[in-house]
Amino acid sequence: MGLYLGTTLFWLFSAFSDKYRNTAVLTTIIFSGGLLTGRILSLIMDGKPSVILLVYTILELTFVPIAIWVFRLPD
Repeated sequence: MGLYLGTTLFWLFSAFSDKYRNTAVLTTIIFSGGLLTGRILSLIMDGKPSVILLVYTILELTFVPIAIWVFRLPD
């Protein structure tokens, strides 16, 4: 839980700091991409999960490409 809280605080801090904004977007890509990879592996190995986990998977499938697009935008 501490990892999630620390990452959230970093993202909030970075939202108001130009210096760390790209780093925050990059960690969003890595964080959400890692969760998505684990969920897809779990879906393949364990079968269909509960509805809420399917919703999370769909959200992560949305967040990762958007974060990549934002990361590639010119400053």
